[in-house]
Amino acid sequence: MLVRVLRVYHEDGTLPEKTAKQFEDHIDMCKCCGPYFEQYRETIDMTRCCGEVKLPEELVEHTLTFLRKNAK
Repeated sequence: MLVRVLRVYHEDGTLPEKTAKQFEDHIDMCKCCGPYFEQYRETIDMTRCCGEVKLPEELVEHTLTFLRKNAK
């Protein structure tokens, strides 16, 4: 859910005005979410300039294995 809200807020800009205001208020005051959102925003912005990159298959498999093993 959080990732969807982040995407809609930052990338799409289609979050309803009231919800966007609540989100911004929370991000401004929350010691955990504020830095997380800033990192998310910077990561998205930096990767946009790179274009599409083909990841090494070994990296993809290693990452998927890690996520499957550690998902809760």
